[in-house]
Amino acid sequence: MRCLEVLKNLKGIAEGGEVNNRELEELISLGLVMRAPVSVEDAKIAELKSQLMHIKNQLKSLKGEKQDYQYYSQGKATMDIDKRIEILTSQEMQIRNQILNLVQDGAKGMVGKGAVTKGSDAIALTYKGKEALQIIEARMPQVSDLDWLDLTDKLEKFRSILSSEAKESAEILKMISQKLNFIEEYHLRSACVGLASIEGNPQEKASKFVRYVNEFKPGAYFGYNFAALAAEAAVANEVQLKETPENIINDAMLLLKELLKNRTGPGPDTQYKALAILLMSKPIKDRPDLFNKILDDAASTGNVLASGLMLFDSPSEQTIAQRKARFQDWLGRLPPRSNSDNTDSVIASALLSTANNPDLVTDKFNRAEACMRELFEENMFTAAATIALWPASVDETLDNLRLASAEILNNKLSVGGLENFSLGMKLLAPNADFITLEQAAFERNHSSYNATPISSISSSTLNPALVATGIAAVGLAAVSISLLASPLLTRMPFMVFHAVTLQEYAVQDFVYHPVHSHYLYG
Repeated sequence: MRCLEVLKNLKGIAEGGEVNNRELEELISLGLVMRAPVSVEDAKIAELKSQLMHIKNQLKSLKGEKQDYQYYSQGKATMDIDKRIEILTSQEMQIRNQILNLVQDGAKGMVGKGAVTKGSDAIALTYKGKEALQIIEARMPQVSDLDWLDLTDKLEKFRSILSSEAKESAEILKMISQKLNFIEEYHLRSACVGLASIEGNPQEKASKFVRYVNEFKPGAYFGYNFAALAAEAAVANEVQLKETPENIINDAMLLLKELLKNRTGPGPDTQYKALAILLMSKPIKDRPDLFNKILDDAASTGNVLASGLMLFDSPSEQTIAQRKARFQDWLGRLPPRSNSDNTDSVIASALLSTANNPDLVTDKFNRAEACMRELFEENMFTAAATIALWPASVDETLDNLRLASAEILNNKLSVGGLENFSLGMKLLAPNADFITLEQAAFERNHSSYNATPISSISSSTLNPALVATGIAAVGLAAVSISLLASPLLTRMPFMVFHAVTLQEYAVQDFVYHPVHSHYLYG
């Protein structure tokens, strides 16, 4: 059954509509709906539950009305409202007793919202059916013509990749946590998620990471927190740039010393440390010129890291001018988190300024930012900007993020709250180019997408595991799709801006707020 048909039928059942027998039987065979015998008691309970919900809503409204009245009348009596609350409370207790009596008399099930009656049976969505509804809705219209079983197969492969990397992250954490107990474990957990996405043996990566941390920490340049980030970057550079550990260590130390010694721009040392880690991945011969450009640009941006991000891919002078204009425009729209911290709005503005398709990304950012406001107490502009720049729709990315955050939690890589969201983002980042052929064809046929030939970018951006599973599909090199919405989505830039925004806010959340009071994403 095609995803569009599955979606229509499941929504119809959830809303109490009709479904024909052939499609019903197929949905049952797929495990998305189930039959349940309806008894007289079941129908009575359903009716009583509806009455109970109505009374509860009335009580909630009256209690709110009472609070408002007392506020505006300086605490005067509310006898009329109190009497109505007393009557409704009594009715609520009577209905609850009726339901309890029916259950005790042997009623075995109930029919509520999300079920329709078919003959003597109730047809209701299973848990699998409810998840299918969420999965398909998040990926429409790209998957409308895709068979549901094909989509579930691709999603299972995708989940297996996330699960494998999360498990490897947990394994590496066990190897390093005791050896590096002078660093807070939330920094190590983040580093381990990054290490898992780097090619290589887990034990070897753990060993390299420990060595780099111990080399960077004693120098007192990177400090405890940034030593973990610098070590994570060093392991990635050793694998990708084929540099020797000695060269990487010496080079990183000299780079940071030079930045701090010659600093002329604004910002605290943390910005320069993050910038040094960002520049570790650039060839040494390119650094002096890039370094001078960044410091000059920082005078206008007020943030050396933001300037470093915008100039990271060595854009042309024309592109630089365009990015600066967009940066200032975005910065004017995004308020700082506080009077003393504008990092989130500045980094988000830098990210959005590099978008290959500004109009599309603006629409996606507005949608993503609205979702972030529903989930979190404070601004999360960098998260919204990242989601807007990833290739999939906002709804699909959030659903993929749900899967990634679930794997983080399942493997005990976070204590919940904002950290679970942050590490879910980091786990998803190298896998965010998960696509189906249907999605690729959809984007290719819509002019609003800024198409980039996959053949020219797949070697640097596609996760090899995705290609190996067949998710990145036969003939992919011939398909045009906007996978690289911004040059800042590659490994090193993402690692750095994630550390100073999302992960930093997760650390603050962990330190200052009880985790149990926060929403667990995933």
